[in-house]
Amino acid sequence: MTPPTGPCPISTTTMNAPGSVPSEAGGNAVGLLCAILAVTLAGFGISLTHPLFAVLMERKGYSGLEIGLSSSSLAIAMLAGGLLMPRVVARTGLIPIMAAAAACCSSMLLIAGAMDDYFGWIAARFGFSLGATALFFGSELWIVSGAPAARRGLWLGIYGLLLSGGFLSGPLLLNAVGTLGWAPFLWAALIMACAALPVLIGGRHAPRNFGSAPASVLETLRYFRTDPSLIWGVVLYSVFEFGVLGLLPVWGLRIGLEEGVAIALVALVPLGNMLLEMPMGIASDRYPRRLLMMICASGALLTGLLMPVWAGWEVGLTGLLLVAGGVVVGLYVLPLAEFGARYTGDALSRANGAVIVGYGLGALLAPTFLGQAMDIAGPHGLPWGLAALAGVYLVLLAWRGRARSA
Repeated sequence: MTPPTGPCPISTTTMNAPGSVPSEAGGNAVGLLCAILAVTLAGFGISLTHPLFAVLMERKGYSGLEIGLSSSSLAIAMLAGGLLMPRVVARTGLIPIMAAAAACCSSMLLIAGAMDDYFGWIAARFGFSLGATALFFGSELWIVSGAPAARRGLWLGIYGLLLSGGFLSGPLLLNAVGTLGWAPFLWAALIMACAALPVLIGGRHAPRNFGSAPASVLETLRYFRTDPSLIWGVVLYSVFEFGVLGLLPVWGLRIGLEEGVAIALVALVPLGNMLLEMPMGIASDRYPRRLLMMICASGALLTGLLMPVWAGWEVGLTGLLLVAGGVVVGLYVLPLAEFGARYTGDALSRANGAVIVGYGLGALLAPTFLGQAMDIAGPHGLPWGLAALAGVYLVLLAWRGRARSA
């Protein structure tokens, strides 16, 4: 099944796109929980390895550019994985690729632990990131395809809540075991290996309606044209997430905040994700998703406009970033839910691949675009850049809505 060739705007109710079939309801709760547990463990391991590699490279005396280039392997792996995974899943099924991905991640961490070489670390991180991308792709496809249509948003909210918990746990474990020797690598490798267990346990409940039409790269990229409101919403969310997490401490220091306060601001965004992910998922089952996405994009716009105004008011800034983290995450959750309503089988697999590509694109562009904005406009170039992107996206949403009603 191929994506529709004509416009496919966001539905105001659960509607099918032309040329697609509605996702089947009645997903198995055990299987869905296994998929969520697998990706939660993956998030746990990923959030442990990112600061680990950053600290190790800093200790070795590598430059900020070299450390940044190493981190970009994640974005490149997401771009490659998003394009490749629909075809791989069509040929092998979900369970084999997810189990192999967990083994790949664990092996790459053991290889990295045995290395003391910059380019070796980059290669190992790329392999690890490609495996992690496959785990995320498989888990999200499992959840979106297998969840009952009337409760798809709820299941995505549960997924986001537990995943946020996994991401918050990694740095805590790293702080406990330290960054010296084999200990952090062994712990991370064990966690990633454990991600295969729920996949194998719940595998018999996984959806199997993939494989009738292996996807080409162009078929995956076609969703940028047929469903632009959804895919570019994911890109905006990724830019917000990676831009804020990477550059918010720099913004805080440049406007005069103490170092501890500037660093603490970063934790507010994932905390907001955690607090509001479930309500956002439930809302997506009850209200028009176009309206919800406009609210989320407006939240990103207001965040960018208010950050410079409230820069000297720590209480207001704290509340703003906390709410923004929870609201903007809807730009990821809502497209997943909407794709589940529009497509099934291989078409849904390709759509999920396009979501991963969009997320990787945002991760790749965020540091460059927002960093350049800060160089040109000073520290407030960060929030102004976010506001500008959110404004452009709101125009896209309005244009697509008008095209639908015309």
